[in-house]
Amino acid sequence: MSRTPDHITDRILDLLADRALGELQGEDAAELDRLLREHPGFNADTMDFAAAAAALSICPTADDAPPPALRSKLLADAAARNNMKLGRAEAQSQSPRNTSGAWLPWVLAAASIALAAIAWVNRPGATTPSTTTIAQQLDDFEQHPPADLVRIAWAGQPDPLVTEVLSGEVLWSQTEQKGYMKFSGLRVNDPTIEQYQLWIFDGSREHPVDGGVFDIDDEGNAIIPIDAKLAVRQPTLFAVTVEKPGGVVVSSKERIAVVAPVGQG
Repeated sequence: MSRTPDHITDRILDLLADRALGELQGEDAAELDRLLREHPGFNADTMDFAAAAAALSICPTADDAPPPALRSKLLADAAARNNMKLGRAEAQSQSPRNTSGAWLPWVLAAASIALAAIAWVNRPGATTPSTTTIAQQLDDFEQHPPADLVRIAWAGQPDPLVTEVLSGEVLWSQTEQKGYMKFSGLRVNDPTIEQYQLWIFDGSREHPVDGGVFDIDDEGNAIIPIDAKLAVRQPTLFAVTVEKPGGVVVSSKERIAVVAPVGQG
């Protein structure tokens, strides 16, 4: 197959760039059609794929990314499409001044995934990334409570981090293994020095279940989701201790900030 002359290649690329940007009209569109017919070995999709790759950079990320299984399928589909496109691209790479043979496969791969990603983000029923706050999650939990929801008031302990006036409660659902802690008046902690850690005492276990490490903001108020590391079978007590940054695996219980005995709230 003969190589496309350099000046013709430059003109086709200019026209393809206009087409990719939606600016190709009238005589220019007719000229592009004619040139592509006269030079059938030219990869006419180069600019479209490059534009798609650029579009990928402004696609929403993370929160609405395709599931792993779908992503794997998209990658496989992209590879299959690229194999067909590269057959034509190889003819262009024979030109001494045409270096597309080195980068074109990567553009095609990225662009194929871009097209699939754009389709995924704009699929029917797609939603925008969730902006639900923890406060809204708690409100929904309280507005639509599980049948076994319990509420237990906190009681302060003799620790320097606890203020004289403390209020708040634990909300817990045993069936859903889900809950929240509310605090008002618990003193601010410096997370580089110490952090709060929740422990859920379980009558069926020798040691309490780690419920997560957390900090208190500059107002001393907080809503903290409970993050139980193990299933809680028979909760008897919720307790917050003061630990080193990052928390501990087993607490010495030397500094207990607040407790909430189940059945006594």
